[in-house]
Amino acid sequence: MQDTQFARCAVRAMVTRSSACAALSIVLLVQSVGCAARGRPFAGVVEEPGQAPDERILIIGESVEKRPLRLHLFGEPPYRTFIFAAIHGDERSAVSLGGALVDHLRTYPHSRHGAGVALMPVVNPDGVLRNNRLNANGVDLNRNFPASNWTRLPRSLRHGPEPASEPETRAVIRAMRELLPERVISIHSIHGGRECNNFDGPAGQLAQLMARHNRYSVTSHIGYPTPGSFGSWAGRDQNISSITLELPRDIGPEECWKSNGPALLAVIAADAAREPRLAE
Repeated sequence: MQDTQFARCAVRAMVTRSSACAALSIVLLVQSVGCAARGRPFAGVVEEPGQAPDERILIIGESVEKRPLRLHLFGEPPYRTFIFAAIHGDERSAVSLGGALVDHLRTYPHSRHGAGVALMPVVNPDGVLRNNRLNANGVDLNRNFPASNWTRLPRSLRHGPEPASEPETRAVIRAMRELLPERVISIHSIHGGRECNNFDGPAGQLAQLMARHNRYSVTSHIGYPTPGSFGSWAGRDQNISSITLELPRDIGPEECWKSNGPALLAVIAADAAREPRLAE
């Protein structure tokens, strides 16, 4: 019980149903990365050669099936903006946009206006390979964060056996603890004409900034419960500006970039442009 209580403080979430073993693993994760965050992020991790002079590619974890989880760092710290995509493997437009943003930042480094940015283009590589929403353990990673509203399903492990049970979830948590970003964008896609800039935490103005470029609606509620989502954990529990960018599910790559590339670049350049603080 003591381990569980300490884990609650460490992750700023009231996790009441996790086992002592899971709580201890979260504590050790937070302790290890908290020290690194005070210096250069991700000291000691495996690093691949970047494809641009200002790019670092770090392997910050492995998927269930041992595929590398890559984090791209463009520019120098601080990395106030963290963007990740493809946490659901069947959301192809999200996969496309994450990859297009990496390519754009490599080709046009001036588009950052000197701001550092962190990008994880594929969180769920096993799911992407199978065109499956879930990871290889059959877990919805966006229901697996240690948020105060995490719930265990009665006859299913779809949310995971405990919060942060999945290696992909823990990699995103590690990125958050090391980077300490001020704003995070999670790129998804959705059916039925419901594309939107869905925000959690103090991110209303950030959502409005994006809406000026992609013309999607701004909303604080997606329309259905999302227990254990990233937005619940980071935005609601920790008060970090968090956007769930919901793309049209069937949008093509070129149209997707044309509609949403400028919105993402506006967020990245917000500090460098000395725009008003993106908070309510």
